Amino acid sequence: MPRWMIGALLGIWGFQICSILPLATESARSPILGILLSVSIALSVEFLALLAVSSLLSGLVLLVGRLRSSWRNWSFRSCFSWTFLVLSASSCLPLAYSFLKQSTIDLSFDAQGHPVMLSHRRLTEHFDIRSDSEVKLDYYAKVFEGFYSYFSDNWFPVSWKEPLVIYLFHGPFEYSMYNQKTGGPETPYGYYLTGQNRLVINAASGLGTATHELVHHFIFEAFSADTEHRLSSAGPSTPDARAGLPPSPPLVMPQCPSWLDEGFAAFFEKFIGHLEGDSLNLSVGYYSNWRDPDAQRRVDNLSLDSLFRFEDRDESAARSFVLFLHRQGWLKPYMNEMIHRVRSAQSTLEWVTGKKTIELNEAWKKWIRSQPNDANVQLIPQAFIKTDDEWREWWTENQGRLAWDSRLGIYVVRDAQPLEFGSPLK
Repeated sequence: MPRWMIGALLGIWGFQICSILPLATESARSPILGILLSVSIALSVEFLALLAVSSLLSGLVLLVGRLRSSWRNWSFRSCFSWTFLVLSASSCLPLAYSFLKQSTIDLSFDAQGHPVMLSHRRLTEHFDIRSDSEVKLDYYAKVFEGFYSYFSDNWFPVSWKEPLVIYLFHGPFEYSMYNQKTGGPETPYGYYLTGQNRLVINAASGLGTATHELVHHFIFEAFSADTEHRLSSAGPSTPDARAGLPPSPPLVMPQCPSWLDEGFAAFFEKFIGHLEGDSLNLSVGYYSNWRDPDAQRRVDNLSLDSLFRFEDRDESAARSFVLFLHRQGWLKPYMNEMIHRVRSAQSTLEWVTGKKTIELNEAWKKWIRSQPNDANVQLIPQAFIKTDDEWREWWTENQGRLAWDSRLGIYVVRDAQPLEFGSPLK
């Protein structure tokens, strides 16, 4: 291999290392040695892959070369060297494109502290939506307002003083760049900044992400509003006030137990809906096509004691238990009692269901085991809310496959066939 070619390869690998390391150290929370090890392994795997592909292509070139007199003097060594150089240079193209694209993104903030890149805006009654694209922005405004109205009418009323700020990124790259700039959570989907009246969404991850995070805000506002009401109601007639003492703290703090906060939000990740003008028709209570099979596989290791502690943040188990409560008709009264509760979360659950925790634990696990892993698990690959025209077209295509179950309040697959646990879940 000529010296200039060796120099070119060293330059290419140096560019890759210098490109990857800053990105890895900026976005990762791992120790620097772990990051260096991960980068070294990735580059080693790439090097071995390039060797294998270059050898294969060089052999093919030599084989074809036997049919062309002009190529017969080529050696395997020269073919391999050129092929390896070209493939190595090509492997830099994604990084080069990433840097080029990054250089075109304005990561600064305006006077109000909002990202300049989110230059497109829709201000509705309850939401201040800021996006990096005008595409479907009116649609999202209708969906978010429609979901707010649906939730307040069907679950529990929520309200807030200032519009909720939603940062809506249409692609994962811009979303990732913003997260790196601000030190946001390590999630490719989205997140709610509790107490900061702000929600950040990667729209490419689907509407289920948006509704999940919106429900976190609904829960926070509902619990906070109830606590504020209790504080403000501590007037002259209270025993503390009559005794000349400051008001007692509220019976509950403005927060929801973590397992319920995540489980209830995850419950709204899967839905079927469509817009009718400015109103939203929505059905919820579907199986998750990956969370519920995951919980069913691990059912022997699940327990309410572990769930209530939520130390491992098992959202699949949390969603499964919330869906169980919903199917038994206990979820809505439980959430309403929790918001205005005078008992602990566990005591409230026992009061609403009429069962002790140990009985609920066995009933939940029995219910999980009894659920068929059939086509209803994969009824739709992803939650959606369609426009009126899109809905009519979709229903025309699917009305032979689906039927409305009035007892469950959801669509189900007609004559659903069982699925193997090993079948791919979308």
